[in-house]
Amino acid sequence: MTELESTDNTEIIFSMRFLLIIYFIWVCPFTFFGLCVNEADISAGNAPSFPFLSPIGAEGIFELLFFPVATLSDLFILLWLLRFCLPQSLKHKLVWEASAAYQQDDVIKNDKLAVCSPFLALLGTVLLSYAKSHIRVDGSRRQPVVTWEGPAAEYFERLLALGWTLSYLAGILGLVSFACFSTRKNWMAIVGAVVGYGNIFGSFVIACAIYED
Repeated sequence: MTELESTDNTEIIFSMRFLLIIYFIWVCPFTFFGLCVNEADISAGNAPSFPFLSPIGAEGIFELLFFPVATLSDLFILLWLLRFCLPQSLKHKLVWEASAAYQQDDVIKNDKLAVCSPFLALLGTVLLSYAKSHIRVDGSRRQPVVTWEGPAAEYFERLLALGWTLSYLAGILGLVSFACFSTRKNWMAIVGAVVGYGNIFGSFVIACAIYED
């Protein structure tokens, strides 16, 4: 099959452009969160939890842009190298723009994304719930003092980041499956998207409730 030929409508075609966009939307808030955690760690005299986010001595906007720009560039190169290394029979599965690979008059019949979405959302829920169980709030002051204690307290921020990442991916897979794929299991895609983004929104609501004056 040549690159210009259409695929059958049960195959999942990976769009490099779409993958880069999805990654960029994720990496920006992750970097901001990680840098805030690093700053808090350094102020407390601890080693930063995410030391890979910025080069030594970087400050300001350069520090904020370093990790997203560097890793996005790396991902762009790696995707093209991967496509270059793929055998000719598989090159059609990794293209710059997926819409050109599908027959536009037919729907895509594949349920893999719909099935994966709620699974990732459930994993995200478990991780975030476990992280929440470590939170301790001292409400004796007007501004609550929040700490975390428990068996995984040392990895609290990493648990949050991983839980949010899995929830974000669950939402993306669910929305893509519901919008672009035709399967009887698309109800699972809806559940995955709702639970995934619900995890992120719920985390924000909980944080606001904890720090409410």
